[in-house]
Amino acid sequence: MPAIAALAAPSDRVALLEPLARQCGLAVIEIPPDRLPTIATLTQSEHSRRARGTGSVAEAVALAAAGSGARLLLPRHIGPDRLATCAVATGEDP
Repeated sequence: MPAIAALAAPSDRVALLEPLARQCGLAVIEIPPDRLPTIATLTQSEHSRRARGTGSVAEAVALAAAGSGARLLLPRHIGPDRLATCAVATGEDP
């Protein structure tokens, strides 16, 4: 699996991710929230659909950040406390 190149989040949640990104020495890619409903996701959460118009915020953000030819390497993972999710994607864009 390739090294992680960056972290990504909806624009209105970037501030929550910035401390982790700094600690890891990674850039944060901001994804406009209105873009999320346009991205097809593997998993489907009713909560995510109501809140953000997408089946998985984590998957939609990962796919958007990966650029053209994006595909999920790992589908959405939910943290044990259910307060955070993540997904891993790769694409043709660096």
